[in-house]
Parts: sequence; C-alpha cells; structure tokens
Amino acid sequence: MTGFIVPFLETKTITTKWGKKTQRRQALELRVYKTGKAFDRKEGVQFEQFIKNKKNIYSTLEARAKSQVGPTTRVFVVMPIQGEK
Repeated sequence: MTGFIVPFLETKTITTKWGKKTQRRQALELRVYKTGKAFDRKEGVQFEQFIKNKKNIYSTLEARAKSQVGPTTRVFVVMPIQGEK
C-alpha cells in the first residue's frame, strides 16, 4: 500500500519500472483489482477478460491509507519580485 496508494494520494502520480529504468507518470485514476493470480500477457488472455467480474478495491485501500497518512496541509509561499520598478 505504501508503494502505490500513498504516493498516488499525495502527488497523483505513479512510478513505473521497466528493467532498470524508472519513470514517474501522472495518473488520473488508480484501479486495484483483487485476483487469484498476477496478470501475465504471455498467457494470451486480454486484460479486460482477466479483470472481468472482479471488484475494484481502490476505495477501501484509499480510506485505509488516508487514515494512516492523516490530514494534509498545503502551504503557498508568496515572495516579492526584486528588481527595478
């Protein structure tokens, strides 16, 4: 949960790894499905069929993560621009 849910709640981004390369990507929505086994593209099953009739448990994990993280405070710093008028 700390690897995906909490960073997504804080920054609305996810971190993807492909080999040794790590990239941070913006995500609008996060879906988490509870399945019996991990998805493997090599098995020839399309992802839509793999998650068919599976429940998206993100809302449950989101509530649990928010209770662990606590409230967030946004701070904006306003600094005057220095220079000639």
